[in-house]
Amino acid sequence: MSRFDYPTLPRQDIIAVLAEAQIASVSDEDLIKPTPDFVTKLYSSILLHIDTLQDDHDQVDFSALEHLENPDLHVDSFRTINLFHKIRDMLAALDCPEIFTLRDLIKPDPDRTRFFVGAILNFCLHRDTKLNAIRPIVEDLTLIDEQRLALEARISQLNEEIAVQNESREREMPLVQEIDSNVKELRQTISGLNNHQMSLKASIRKLKERAKEIDEKISNADFALVQAVHDNANLRSKIVQSPDKLQRALEEKKSFQAEIRNAERAAMQSFQNKTAILEVYTKAYKKMSKNFNQMQAIQEQVLPVPTFEESTVTSTSPIVVPPLLTYHRRPRPALVPNDSCHAPTLTADLPPLSQSLALQKGETLSHSRWRKAMVDEMSALHKWSLSPLQVNSTKSIEKDVKVLKLKLSDEEVQEKSLEAKLVERQGKADQLEELRKQLEKERNLSFEEAAKELKNVKLEVESKRHGLEARQNDLEGVLAEADAITEKINSVRESGASKCQELDRNCEEVIAEFYRHSNSIKDLLPDIEVDETSVEKRS
Repeated sequence: MSRFDYPTLPRQDIIAVLAEAQIASVSDEDLIKPTPDFVTKLYSSILLHIDTLQDDHDQVDFSALEHLENPDLHVDSFRTINLFHKIRDMLAALDCPEIFTLRDLIKPDPDRTRFFVGAILNFCLHRDTKLNAIRPIVEDLTLIDEQRLALEARISQLNEEIAVQNESREREMPLVQEIDSNVKELRQTISGLNNHQMSLKASIRKLKERAKEIDEKISNADFALVQAVHDNANLRSKIVQSPDKLQRALEEKKSFQAEIRNAERAAMQSFQNKTAILEVYTKAYKKMSKNFNQMQAIQEQVLPVPTFEESTVTSTSPIVVPPLLTYHRRPRPALVPNDSCHAPTLTADLPPLSQSLALQKGETLSHSRWRKAMVDEMSALHKWSLSPLQVNSTKSIEKDVKVLKLKLSDEEVQEKSLEAKLVERQGKADQLEELRKQLEKERNLSFEEAAKELKNVKLEVESKRHGLEARQNDLEGVLAEADAITEKINSVRESGASKCQELDRNCEEVIAEFYRHSNSIKDLLPDIEVDETSVEKRS
C-alpha cells in the first residue's frame, strides 16, 4: 500500500470530492457538527465506493444470533462493530497516525471526523489515479488471457495436425523408401554417365591432339597454312572466351572471303579483258603477217615509185599520200613542204586508227573503240600500196607482237598458278571451317549436357534447402509460441499465487481481528458463546 502525508484534505476539498465522486451530498455544516447517523452513513458510503464494505454487511449470521437472548436488540450493534472494524482496518492499512475508536462513530468529533474522512478520500483519489494508470495493463492482461486461450486452442489444433502429419508420414514411408531406392539407382546411372563422359572427353582430347599434329604437319608444309592454323587457334580461344568475339571474328572472316571473291571476280574480269585484247592482237598479227607477205612479194617485184609533174597536177586529180617516214608500229604520214610536187597530207586519207590518234592527240581509247579502230586500220592497210619503209615498220610491229605474246603467256601461266593456289587455299579454308563447325558443335553439346545436369542439381539442392528452411521456420515459430505461452502461464500462475497468498493473509488478519474483538466484547456479553466453526465458515 502507498503511504501518504498528513494532515489530510480540508473540509471544502472533502465536500468537492464527495460531490464529484457522487458518494454523498455533504454540506459544511454537516462536517462542523457531525452526528452518529451522518458519520455512519458517510463512512458506509465511502467504504461501499471503495468496495471494502459489501452490500450485505447488514446481514448477521443467524446461527450466531441464536445464542443471544434478545437478538433484535443487537442487530445495530453488530452493524456498528462491523463498520468500526472495516474503518479501523482501512486506516491501519493507510498508516494513519491517529487511532480510530468506537467513540468516533458513536460520538464523533468534527476535527477527527474531518481527519479520518480526508485520509480515506485522499486514498480514494490516489486509488482512482493508480487504477486509471493500470487500467491499460489490466486490459492488456485481459487480452493476453484471451490470447492465451486462443493459443492453447491453437496448440491443441497444431498437436492434432502434427498427429495427422505423423500418421501420413508413417503411411508415406514406403513411398519414401521406394523414392530413395530410385534416387540411388539414378545416382548410379549418373556415375556411369559421368564415366562415359570422361571417356568421351578423353577421346575428344585424343582427337584434338591428332588434329594438332595434323595442323603441325600442314604448318611445316606451308607457312600460310601455319598462319591459318594460328588464326583458327585464336578463333577457338575467342569462342571459349566470348560469343561476341566469335561473332565478330566470323564477320571478319566472311568479309575477308567476300574480298577474296571480289578479287577473284576482278582477276577473272581482267583475264577476260586481256583475252579479248589478245584475240584482237592475234587477228591484227595475222592480218599484218598477210600484209607483210604481200609487201615482200611487192618488194621482190621492185615496182618503181610513180612521180608526178607539176603540169599533171590539177584541182580534180586525186591527192597522193606521201610515203611513211616513221618506223613506229602505228604509221603516221609525213608532211611535205608546200613547194613540193605532192600535195599536203590530209587526215581524211589516213587509216581510221591514225586519224583517231591524230585527232585525239594521245587521248586514251576504250577497248571497243580500240578494237574497232584496229579493224578499220587493217581494212585500210589492205588498200594501201606499201613502200620499203613500211616493210621495216611491219617488222618492228611483228617484234612487238611477239614480245606481247611472251608477256601474255607469262601472265597466263602466273594466272593459272594463282588459280591453283586459290583453289588450294579455298579447299583448306573449307576444311578448316568444317573442322571448326564440328568442334563448335561438340563443344555446344557438351556444354548443354553439363548445363542441364548443373541446373537439375541446383534445382534439387534449392528445393531441399527451401524445404529445410520452411520446416526450420515453422519449428522456430512453434517453439516461440510455446515459449511465449509458457511465460504467460508462469506469469499468471505467479500472479495467482501472490493473490492467493495476499488473500490468505487478509483472511488470517480478519480471523485474528474477529477473535480479538470477540475477546474484547466478552466482558460486555458474558452469556454469549460464539461457535468457532460458524465463525470460520463466515470468514
